[in-house]
Amino acid sequence: MVYTISDIIVMGGYKDTDAQRIIACLYESDKYKNKIKNHMIKGIIVDANMDELLVDLKPLFDEKLREENEEEEQKAIIKAQQEAASKQRKDDKLATNEKLAQTNWSKLQEIPKGSQYYEYKTLLVKDSDVIGAIDAERIELLLNSYALDGWHLKAALTNEVGHNVALAAPIGANATINTTVLILERLVTKE
Repeated sequence: MVYTISDIIVMGGYKDTDAQRIIACLYESDKYKNKIKNHMIKGIIVDANMDELLVDLKPLFDEKLREENEEEEQKAIIKAQQEAASKQRKDDKLATNEKLAQTNWSKLQEIPKGSQYYEYKTLLVKDSDVIGAIDAERIELLLNSYALDGWHLKAALTNEVGHNVALAAPIGANATINTTVLILERLVTKE
């Protein structure tokens, strides 16, 4: 069992490992180092001084624990706030998308039968994760497949999503990974 300095002082004794742990924990900080050095002779804590040292260090150790607990609580609060903000952004995005879909549906209902309008579709094609090569064959298959349904390519662009370093002895290759964005368009006649 690991004891805190408070436990050790209340029990009126200590184990060497517990005392060492407490001292090592406090010794890491310049704030407490000088207090510990006052109980040392040639860098070694004399056993006769251990009880006195533990009594002197109790408030410091308790303060350090309190600071660490406050820091952890602060981190937890910040994490919870970030998660709430992220959830709110996702909810806002969903609400915006739903609103746009409803608006588009309403506008579509207003178009008279026999009228024509354009419809758009977006496709994302990611490069090879290993070497960053464009999969031209897949793009061609996608375009031909959608062309059979009346879609044609309106625009294409690339979006850089990251870099990859592939190492193969004795050489390495640095590849930029992109996502190719294909914007398709088709003319639709309302029935």
